[in-house]
Amino acid sequence: MTELNFTNSEALSAEFMGLKEYEAVVAKQLELVGAIRGTRKIHVLGLEFKPVITLGVRGRAEEDLAGVDNSIPVIQTDRGGQATMHTPGQLVVYPMMDLKTYGIGVRDFVCVISKATSATLKHYGIESFSSDEAPGLYTVRGKIAFIGIRLDRGVVRHGLSLNVSNDLAHFSAIRSCGVSSAAIDRVKNYETTLSLDLNSVFQKWMIEFQRELDLVQRANPEICSLQSAKDPLKIIANH
Repeated sequence: MTELNFTNSEALSAEFMGLKEYEAVVAKQLELVGAIRGTRKIHVLGLEFKPVITLGVRGRAEEDLAGVDNSIPVIQTDRGGQATMHTPGQLVVYPMMDLKTYGIGVRDFVCVISKATSATLKHYGIESFSSDEAPGLYTVRGKIAFIGIRLDRGVVRHGLSLNVSNDLAHFSAIRSCGVSSAAIDRVKNYETTLSLDLNSVFQKWMIEFQRELDLVQRANPEICSLQSAKDPLKIIANH
């Protein structure tokens, strides 16, 4: 586990946990909820999961699993969304904070983590966009980041996953967020001189997260400006 220290925010802490089992991280989040609720503490977990398929509250195994790889465990979760694939090389970020304490709505929080992720991708020369109709982040090549959260009496659990260097072939086992044979992208598909070490990507994400969180607290009207007015799936199909 790597601790990341941010001198400009006493309330903010982060840790990169490395490769973990899904259940262990869920248990850690539940332990942290009580310490965060009613405070200004923000604790961000960065990690990668051993292979697992998670189903959100709208996910159904009979509808969202393609049945290609039965060796990967399937876990029903309480996050939003449908089916998501997690494998090593995918950065998972769980930013935990009490939205009520900060006076931030769910929509603005999703915008914060979306824009932080989009800004992180720009470090690698990757342009991305989002849409109300299709949660997550997309490039013209496919979906690159996935978002699903849960509010636990004001405290956010779960978060986002970003394809960095993971094997995208595994996504054939699911209908990714309800879409069959969806185009999927990753950071490794682009030329860059920057390290794709997940801890390095996580540290860049944390810097952008701080910046976007500051903006939304100042009620910046441009917080959701990365959204596309068009259907991202149509943009990808026409590229």
